[in-house]
Amino acid sequence: MIKLLNYRRIIKLNLETSIDEHLWETIKISYKSDNYTGAILDAIYYLSYIIREKTGLESDGTVLIGQAFGGKNPKLKVNKLQTESDWNIQKGLEQILRGVYQSIRNPRSHEKYDDNIEDATAIIFFLSYLLNIIVKSKSPFTKSDFLKRVFDPYFVEKDRYAELLVNEIPNKLKLDILIEVYRNKENTSGNKLSYFIMALYKKLSSDEIKTLGDVVSEELKCTDNDSSICYTIQCFPIGFWDFIDESAKLRTENKLLKSIEEGLYSINKKEFINGKGSVGTWAEKLLDIALLKEDFASNLLFKLASDNKYESDYVFKYFFKTLFKVLPKLSTGEEGDFYIEFPSSVVNEGLKNGDRRFHNALYLIMKQGPKIWQKKFQEAYDNFKANQQ
Repeated sequence: MIKLLNYRRIIKLNLETSIDEHLWETIKISYKSDNYTGAILDAIYYLSYIIREKTGLESDGTVLIGQAFGGKNPKLKVNKLQTESDWNIQKGLEQILRGVYQSIRNPRSHEKYDDNIEDATAIIFFLSYLLNIIVKSKSPFTKSDFLKRVFDPYFVEKDRYAELLVNEIPNKLKLDILIEVYRNKENTSGNKLSYFIMALYKKLSSDEIKTLGDVVSEELKCTDNDSSICYTIQCFPIGFWDFIDESAKLRTENKLLKSIEEGLYSINKKEFINGKGSVGTWAEKLLDIALLKEDFASNLLFKLASDNKYESDYVFKYFFKTLFKVLPKLSTGEEGDFYIEFPSSVVNEGLKNGDRRFHNALYLIMKQGPKIWQKKFQEAYDNFKANQQ
């Protein structure tokens, strides 16, 4: 009896020190408690987990093995697959792994088994051998190589190119890739990044978008990096703002508002005066959905009415069309409403004074609405005479 116990102790010690350490961590509770059938199933579960992690697949059993190792372009390649011998090894491993599920896992999952230590140890040793091959196998998709292509200086700024890249990402890794790209966003231009993020965003589930919103919110709550705000607004669809935490929204919108307040621009020189206000221009995308939309609107109207031409130029260049679409939505409909009457007086005064900027800015609004402005501006617009100064 003592010899038998010593024998078993030696076997257990050899297994612990000889197999993959992560595999041992997975099976040790069952194995040490003499639940050998459970240890075998735990080992196969871990094998499946590694295959899924390397491929992004979500299937199980022989289907998982076929998708991972089978076909003309396997997701996991155990060698270069250049010779007949290479392909025989690949196909042989696929068949062995299918056998693991069919002859070892499935019977133990559906019937009563009572494996002894010798059988369990032999099977687990063999599974560790297979695991070593799987870990070393090459996947056509690797996160590090893929990210290099996203941040490639020769990234093609076309929707189709972005879609082709996104189609290469295993479904299971799409959210991880998007979060990784977002966190490294300043490694490329916002224009390039927006193509990729927009294409990948469309592939996310609602739960994944919510998780992404939590990640972005945490950054916006504390970042002092203006470019981070600009990238976020530029690269994500406007509907994503609904998934941002309220405190993160308010903080971000307030930073944009402060930038607008000091914003100065010269239409003639085509530049910001003293570099002020560039960040605030991104508020234009949020103007219709912002929590601080009334603050934005009021601030922009006062800048439009300013005697400082650089302040009004700032509004004409970046906000005029969107602002005048949003203002009627803020109106209470009551007589003398600020969001209708104040802009009406400012614009009509500008038209009467022959300010070309007002006449040019109103062109599309007079054709496409909102109709309230056609009613308010039509007479002054039709009778406009440009100031020759």
